[in-house]
Formats: sequence, C-alpha cells, structure tokens
Amino acid sequence: MEEDMHELLHRISNLLSSEELAHMIFLCGPDITFSDKETIKNTLQLFKFLEHKGLISESDLSYLKELFNLILRRDILKVLKTTKYDMDTYLRNNSPQISPYRSLLYHISQQTTQENVESAKFLLEKRNPRVAKAVSMLEIIVEMEKAGDLSEDNMKCLKTVFINGKRKDIVQKIEEFEKKCRGT
Repeated sequence: MEEDMHELLHRISNLLSSEELAHMIFLCGPDITFSDKETIKNTLQLFKFLEHKGLISESDLSYLKELFNLILRRDILKVLKTTKYDMDTYLRNNSPQISPYRSLLYHISQQTTQENVESAKFLLEKRNPRVAKAVSMLEIIVEMEKAGDLSEDNMKCLKTVFINGKRKDIVQKIEEFEKKCRGT
C-alpha cells in the first residue's frame, strides 16, 4: 500500500467506533476466520488484514466501500469520494463482495429491539448457554453460528426465534432469503 492510502485508512479508522468495528468484522464473515476475528482489536488491524488477504488495495477499495455502505456510514463513503448513488449503481452492476447472508443477518440484528434480544436469549439459553452473556442480537447470531445452530443453509432456529418473538417482518425476510438460495 502506498502512503496516501495508509493515511486515508488511518483517518477513516479514527471515525469508527468499536461497535462499528465489530459490525464490520461480522460482515466480513467467511473472509475472516473465527480465530482471526479474535486477534483483530482495532480498525487499523482490520484494514491491514483485508489488505493482506487481497480484499483491498490502493486501486480497489470497493470491499471497504461495501462495508461502509452496509453500516450506513455515508460520511466515510464521502471521504472515499463515493456516494450512495455510486454504491447503488456499483451493486446493480456487480456481485456484492460481502455475502448476502451476512448482510441479511446484520440487517436483522439492526432491526431488533432489546425485548427481541431478551426473548431470543430465553428461547436459546437451554440449547446454547453462551447466549446468556449476549447483549445484542448480533452477539446471539455469532453464538448460534459457533454452535452450528445457524448457517446460510440452515436458518430454521433463527426463524423459530422470530416466529416466537412475533416478528413476522423478520421471518418474511428470512423466508425470502431462503427462497433466493433455493432458486425458487
């Protein structure tokens, strides 16, 4: 990476919270193993990791732009000289680099209430005691994945949580995703 890009990424790293870092790491999904996720403690480490994996480069920051678009950091897109319109156009013409499955789970986590989190913890605690420590739906989702209770081709447990939690809107999104995956 050239100095200019490092300076830009350093400036961007100062704009991101630790919560946003966690969201970005989650969205990177299969591009970062669980053990690698544990070692990334700040945004500069994430950027360095993404560069090392060949996901970002001086000439191509589209992976990062997708991340910032998904976490709704339009101000950072502006720093990268990109607009929401640019991102919409890019995503219409190119396959997303961020997994649609990860994007769905992230959006679900952002649409849940604390009541939904408590309901999910209650429903899942017996099956997976580690969810008891979770403070957000994203943390519950991560624990479900680690336990093998949630994957791109098995969303039954997550769907059951939202059926019981009376979140038909989220159940519908999961079912739409499942239909797309089956090609129906």
